Amino acid sequence: MGKNISDDSVDLMFTDPPYAREYLEVWEELGKLAHLVLKRGGFLASYTGTDYLDAVTARLSQHLDYYTLIPGVFDSRQCRD
Repeated sequence: MGKNISDDSVDLMFTDPPYAREYLEVWEELGKLAHLVLKRGGFLASYTGTDYLDAVTARLSQHLDYYTLIPGVFDSRQCRD
């Protein structure tokens, strides 16, 4: 993932990974990639569901500083595992 992106070359990453439990490992990989490719002061913004929010935040926080959570309300029938 991200093998062709130069280190310290990205201002903003905006993602929407799968929300299901079996994809939680994606969040740690995303944190590692963001740590490498984001410029100083760059941001990772991402959608995620609330079911595993603590696990997602913990995985990202291994590699990135956490700033804020911006909630959005969507039709829950479309956001379930």
